[in-house]
Amino acid sequence: ILKGISAAMKAVFWSAVLLVILTYTWAILFTAEYHQGDASDAEVEERGDEVAMFFGSMGKSMLSLIIMGTILDDVTACASAIRATGNGFMLFCFLMYVLLNSFTMLNMLTGILVEVVGNTAESEKNEMTEQGVKQSIKKLFETMDQDGSGKISKQEFLQMSTNEDAMKALEALDVKKKHFEMYVELLFAPGDHGASVATLTFDDLLECICRLRPGAMVNALEFASFKQSVSHFHEGVGSRLSHIEDMCAGLSALGDPARLGDLADGPEAIATSSAPPKRPSKAWASP
Repeated sequence: ILKGISAAMKAVFWSAVLLVILTYTWAILFTAEYHQGDASDAEVEERGDEVAMFFGSMGKSMLSLIIMGTILDDVTACASAIRATGNGFMLFCFLMYVLLNSFTMLNMLTGILVEVVGNTAESEKNEMTEQGVKQSIKKLFETMDQDGSGKISKQEFLQMSTNEDAMKALEALDVKKKHFEMYVELLFAPGDHGASVATLTFDDLLECICRLRPGAMVNALEFASFKQSVSHFHEGVGSRLSHIEDMCAGLSALGDPARLGDLADGPEAIATSSAPPKRPSKAWASP
């Protein structure tokens, strides 16, 4: 709770500042209308002027608006005092203040606190769960690492699905037995040169499991990294296709004796010589 409150302090501070600004603005309006003048507080109380007791000065107006208009403590007495003056406009202004500060600003402030505290508690819970899973899997990892290399292979990873202790630890991350085949395809997938990943370190394995667990959200950084990877892959495929086209042009030149001499000049000369001839323009074609 304390971490959530500290994380929400900035939003709470600016909400409180806005609340004070609204209260000060309405206090000027009410004080200008019901100012007690040179009369003392005792004189105002003796003559029974309730509205002057509530809004006779700036201090009284701000206190009355915060207590009665925001916290809604004895709001009926304040509304009745304003209604007794017969000024419908001021009664409307008081109701608008209650609507803005009590129903809007105060509820918004409460909502901010609840949301931030809830998000902080959820992140703390996930962090504690991940730490518990790491500790549980680390013990199993040490027993499964038969060669003592500090790395886990594809077969050793698949053996974790048959271990009850490992499955209980992974269930806290919503990882089930049916997900192991998906993890194998992702973690031990072939690389750029077709060679599959033989082993993974313990830290890399846990990081991949936590990041790729079911229900995990994709953040903007991961999406940008994925976009960059797709762009690089697209560029690599384009360069390979261009190379294949040049090789095909070279192979086609082998069947044409007139173009065998272009092989010494490289693929560009072959591509130029294999291009269809340009059609003559109308000026040359016309007799």
